[in-house]
Amino acid sequence: MLYKRGKFWWYEFQIDGRKIRQSTKTEDRILAEQIAEARHSQALLSPHGGYSQFITLAEGAKLWHSERRAGWTRTTESAARYNLRHLVAFFGCTKLHRITPLAIGKYQSTRLVEGASAATINQETTTLRSILRKARLWEDLRPDVKRLRQRTDVGRALEELELRRLLAAARTCPSESLYTAILLSVHTGLRRFELCNLQWRDIDRRKHTLRVMRSKTEAGTGRIVPLNSTAWTALDSWRAKFSGVQPEHYIFPTESYGFGGRYRFDVTRPIMGWNTAWSGIRKKTGVQCRWHDLRHTFISRLAERPVSDSTIKALAGHVSPRMLARYSHVRNAVLHAAVRSLDKPLNAASQ
Repeated sequence: MLYKRGKFWWYEFQIDGRKIRQSTKTEDRILAEQIAEARHSQALLSPHGGYSQFITLAEGAKLWHSERRAGWTRTTESAARYNLRHLVAFFGCTKLHRITPLAIGKYQSTRLVEGASAATINQETTTLRSILRKARLWEDLRPDVKRLRQRTDVGRALEELELRRLLAAARTCPSESLYTAILLSVHTGLRRFELCNLQWRDIDRRKHTLRVMRSKTEAGTGRIVPLNSTAWTALDSWRAKFSGVQPEHYIFPTESYGFGGRYRFDVTRPIMGWNTAWSGIRKKTGVQCRWHDLRHTFISRLAERPVSDSTIKALAGHVSPRMLARYSHVRNAVLHAAVRSLDKPLNAASQ
């Protein structure tokens, strides 16, 4: 709390049940806020230089974030904020020394029920581990905290019939942007995160290309993806829904259910995803797949054609060795099928 006494600003807060009140010795409120924040961060530290074991997870998360963020990329910053948001929602008021392996296990179970993947939960647990390690608490917990088993497969490509069923269902679902998002993903290979953060300035209307300005990998950031006629037509039709489009507006803005059963858009904020609508059309069509399988479909289709590995990497950004190995098998199968088509005897062809 910041308040004025006389001509100077004072701050007051509590740490471990101790009330700390002191003058900032300045009349400048902005400077006083900076002094108070620095003093609060200092008070959260223990004598050994780590975090105090008696602060809450929310306080530790704030301190951890302020310490680490200086060297982060925008992608790392976004991922860290995502992890901390879920951790604080669950552990926020819990003192660090009261976080037990049982509590962490309950957190993992809760996140699974919410629909988070094992990989996502493991990343969140890694962030929690980093905070607890600074408080000298992790080593005692480590033997009893188990990471969730992650999927080792690299996804699958959708059959043409499956894709048609999903697109047909997407046309009639409440989310107006889902159909365009699915079509664009299948024809560009963009990840969901990349789609959500596209702005109209990233589209070159003269060259019919898009530039991925935000990606989870360095290889993906800044890459240019050509738009075929299907992707361009879908994107152009989607743009026609908006009036006064500005370069900084998001292509897929946040949607909210408005009066009269219509969705309203806030073009200044990106959509966070299509989880509810995506789950709905998968249940309706009976197609078992992940959103990321749309990207796999794009890459598989390229692999079935005479396209080099370097071209696939340039279009898709980072492609893991395991994923590329799988698509190499796809490519080999197509090549073998082509050769087998020549098995017909020449003399039979002449008859």
